[in-house]
Amino acid sequence: RYNLLDSDVTSVRLVRDATLAEAMDIPELYVTTDGDAQWRVDKDGTVDGISSVKSGKLTTDRNSRRYSRLYTYVEGQGTLTFRWKVSCERDLTGNCDWDYLAFIANGQVIRKIEGNQDWVEVTHKFTGTGAHVIQWVYTKNAGFADINPLEDCGWVDQVTWTPTLFVGEGQDARELYVGQ
Repeated sequence: RYNLLDSDVTSVRLVRDATLAEAMDIPELYVTTDGDAQWRVDKDGTVDGISSVKSGKLTTDRNSRRYSRLYTYVEGQGTLTFRWKVSCERDLTGNCDWDYLAFIANGQVIRKIEGNQDWVEVTHKFTGTGAHVIQWVYTKNAGFADINPLEDCGWVDQVTWTPTLFVGEGQDARELYVGQ
């Protein structure tokens, strides 16, 4: 009645791309992105050969800086370790920030990298209670043109969060790291 033909298709396979958190090796944390360009999963620039995250592609705007931000939250005391790299225009004057990738914890810039920097490991210890906001921000300077833009992006990979537990009470309390 409908003149349908037989099909040779026997199965369909759907593959889900990794999330930002999975690509960073922290699937237990919530990771999001915002700014002028979004971070994305990258399978080419990785430490582990599987995946990392790469900042969004930014173009030069003569009137304002542009940025691509990645952030997550951790709770309580502990140690954050990650690897990052950058490929961007280097500040040749030493007097201002041109393009760079920054690691920011609780609103404070902890470290910046610029130029053509290969994978470097960073470790940061968090103290105090409550939530800690962690950000990686790739920033592009305002200007008319790039002198040497390279790839104009940053990468983050192999992130680990190790909470600190305390054993004992008061002055007798001592730190115990999960996994020891």
